Amino acid sequence: MFDHSGCGSQEDRATIQQETEKLLARNGWEDRAKVIVVEPELEAWVWGDVKALSRCIAWRDDGPSLREWLADQCLWARDDPKPYDPKEAMKQALGQVPSRRRPRLTGRLFLDIARSAKLDRCQDPAFQELVATLRRWFPPTDAR
Repeated sequence: MFDHSGCGSQEDRATIQQETEKLLARNGWEDRAKVIVVEPELEAWVWGDVKALSRCIAWRDDGPSLREWLADQCLWARDDPKPYDPKEAMKQALGQVPSRRRPRLTGRLFLDIARSAKLDRCQDPAFQELVATLRRWFPPTDAR
């Protein structure tokens, strides 16, 4: 799994995945590996549940919603499921939170988001592909 942004290829996500999986298959990993390319970058998943994200970053509730504010700043097109630059959108949003309430952009923040977000709302194709792959590889077991 890797980011499309910065991967060094100008090909589309699906082409990069297919070509990389072919290389893995030629090297003994046929039917034992899955390549997932996230557009533009891994941080895209945090935008699947904007309400949970807003709570986790202590976004103010006395003004525009986080999504509205990002749209007003031209960081999120109103019809898109996520900001075009998820990492930059996160940095800009955190910059608007008063410093006494502002969480630091650390692994702890991402853990808090993952624990509180409803990840089934994430519309990102790469994230959905990851979830489907993990469910295929690790199907639910009868826990008796």
